Amino acid sequence: MDASEVAEIMDNAVGTVFSTMLGTELAVARWEESAEPTRDAEVIALIGMGGEMRGSVSLQCEKSMACAFTARLLGMDASEVESDEDLRDGLGEVVNMIAGSLKTALLEHGSIEIAIPIVVLTPKCDIRIKAKFGVSVTFTDTLGEFVVDFVLEADPPS
Repeated sequence: MDASEVAEIMDNAVGTVFSTMLGTELAVARWEESAEPTRDAEVIALIGMGGEMRGSVSLQCEKSMACAFTARLLGMDASEVESDEDLRDGLGEVVNMIAGSLKTALLEHGSIEIAIPIVVLTPKCDIRIKAKFGVSVTFTDTLGEFVVDFVLEADPPS
């Protein structure tokens, strides 16, 4: 399994979650192979993976986007998302669904167990992840761009 195959799997997984659960269509702006992604974002939702394919999936975006994603998920107007706790719950659920979709798509390559999501809200958060293999995909929707990273601590299986 190479980086372009993983990027395609990520496009399908993230696209399905967003179209089905958030009612929005996405486009891939760009992707890159990156075993050590570094991001600067206001919101980072991260979920660890164990099993034969150990690593993580993370989504990084601005707080206004996180608010809109949460509102879409809950069928609300963005102005109705009132608390950081709502954002944590919403983005945690989004990254959980993305990780679950990736887990299903990658099942033929090895077992994956997903952990509970961690969501960090801050004026600007800098995250660095060191891994052996990784793919970063930048998506666009009507609000702008956001990034989803998938990293593994070992090379992916063939």
